[in-house]
Amino acid sequence: MEKMEKNDYTDPACPFDFSQYTGGPKESVPVRRVLEKEDGLLAVNDYEGAERHLRYWIQEAEALHDSRGRFTLMNELMGVLRKSGKKDEAIRAAYDTMELAKEPDVMGDPVGVATCFINAGTVLTFAEKPKDAVPLFEMACGIYEKVLPEDDSRLGGLYNNMALSRTDIGEYNGAMRDFQKALSVMGKQEQGEREQAVTWLNIADLYELRDGNVGADEIDRCVSEAEMCLESKKLLHDADYAFVLEKCAPVFDYYGHFYYAEVCRTRAAAIRAEYAKKDS
Repeated sequence: MEKMEKNDYTDPACPFDFSQYTGGPKESVPVRRVLEKEDGLLAVNDYEGAERHLRYWIQEAEALHDSRGRFTLMNELMGVLRKSGKKDEAIRAAYDTMELAKEPDVMGDPVGVATCFINAGTVLTFAEKPKDAVPLFEMACGIYEKVLPEDDSRLGGLYNNMALSRTDIGEYNGAMRDFQKALSVMGKQEQGEREQAVTWLNIADLYELRDGNVGADEIDRCVSEAEMCLESKKLLHDADYAFVLEKCAPVFDYYGHFYYAEVCRTRAAAIRAEYAKKDS
């Protein structure tokens, strides 16, 4: 039985608020449309297609000297490479994007820079470099907590990812605090139960690592909490929900919740089939 990998359940974040994105006076790439196309490719698990799509537009952004557009798409590429399991390429993309974050056009958006640190930290955690990831998450946290409302969904993702890296290096108390913060923030979001489910399974992993068999009761409680979150009537059964179901299923198997693991797989397959019909 196999648990989900870090690249399976930690998603990248888009670093800009596109309601205010204009690209400046220079010619720029159509970022919003590029991201919409990427979303369509990811909805049917076409990671190779998403990578080709992003690389094409990253080259266009570079040719146009559109540093903001290139920065945004490089952040997306990090996540696609991570999900594809392309560790070395994902690491290169992470460091290239952090270098691009030093550009004047990009530095003017501190939230965007912080989000880049989170995405890069997530890549490094996936690449089994959690000690390198934690300082990036801490820098991002210093920015986010200053400029974002305390119930902003982006804080939930940050706390969860930071906790994963802390767990990997044995900082269990700090990780538990971060996981609890993540649950609190996610509980205030419209579709927050999806992320809460993932966090409950992450906490189950923490108990197993820290306490072994002694933590069996707490582990089972966490896994049951994850199930209840995924059964919330408020959740949309969309591509994001299917993604979470697919990646949580191996963890339910791992902890002996075999029936619910199969429920996840069956439900996710039905959602994917509906998306495939729309694209055909």
